[in-house]
Amino acid sequence: MSTAQEILDTQYDLSVVERRVALAHAIDLADAEQDIDLAFRARKNLISALYGSSRGVEMMAAFGWCLTKHDEDPKRFPLDLWYYKWVASDITSESAISREQAMALLDDVETRFEKEGAAAGPALKLRLTAAREFGDTAEVERLFALWQPLQANRSGILNDCKTCDIAKEVSTLSYLERYEEAVEAGSGFIEEKLWCGSQPQAALAGLLKPLREVGRDEDADRCCERSLERIGDDYDYVRSFGLHVKHYVARDEVKKALALVARTMPHIDPCENDRFWYFSAVEKAIAAAEKAEIAEKDYGFNPKEIAGQVQKLAQAFDLRNGNSYYSDQLA
Repeated sequence: MSTAQEILDTQYDLSVVERRVALAHAIDLADAEQDIDLAFRARKNLISALYGSSRGVEMMAAFGWCLTKHDEDPKRFPLDLWYYKWVASDITSESAISREQAMALLDDVETRFEKEGAAAGPALKLRLTAAREFGDTAEVERLFALWQPLQANRSGILNDCKTCDIAKEVSTLSYLERYEEAVEAGSGFIEEKLWCGSQPQAALAGLLKPLREVGRDEDADRCCERSLERIGDDYDYVRSFGLHVKHYVARDEVKKALALVARTMPHIDPCENDRFWYFSAVEKAIAAAEKAEIAEKDYGFNPKEIAGQVQKLAQAFDLRNGNSYYSDQLA
């Protein structure tokens, strides 16, 4: 039987999915051994491994434990605030997390960022992300107006790379239905001039609707294929898959939409928020297939169960948010 230390030593020999499982086991072993220092390192590694996935709750639990230890003894338990950025970006992912809880965490993030000498941009970006997930359009507009000008002078620590910030600009402008501005902001992605470790695949997916809305359907098709090629079999891109399914439906490529659902559905293990966006896209694909009279007898899942989940998730998020934003997306 491997020890927790052996797992940490060999974790990078594993795929990211295997690594997550192994690190969760390492935490259990370290806790059982009552080795707090090893448990702390195992949890930090798990947080890193979970970054970009749809398992935000698991990441939050690991980080919360580490933050408590860090506050007790910062020298013994050093904790980079980048971990807090990752956690805070997922704080709205589950309907059980109230607005009050989310805002309290974001307040704490901002306080800690300021203490470390960070500029206003990183904390504003996290609040912008939360406002979007709350369906609070007025607050999104207000925060975006504060955050966007800061990108001209991106000084200080804890800033994302320029490419990731442009991707955020594109997705926010699309959320606000400012589609021409979104396309303009994302021109570097469209022209294959912008990339980083995590982009352009998600940014290209986020440009599909803006491009269609301004009549650039062929550019949207090219962005769709480039994005899917870059994503490959990385099933952490749950929302991007949903955007691609919706694009195929919008372009009357229903068979392609169903094929993408068939390929991705068995691997989807998302948080509630990502599940809503992905399943709502699947629901649209099924409706389009039925309308085109090409519906399949066996999708490998129950379409009625998907529809039921989408409705329940929309109701849960709307109740949490105090508006009808999620239900409105199903119209």
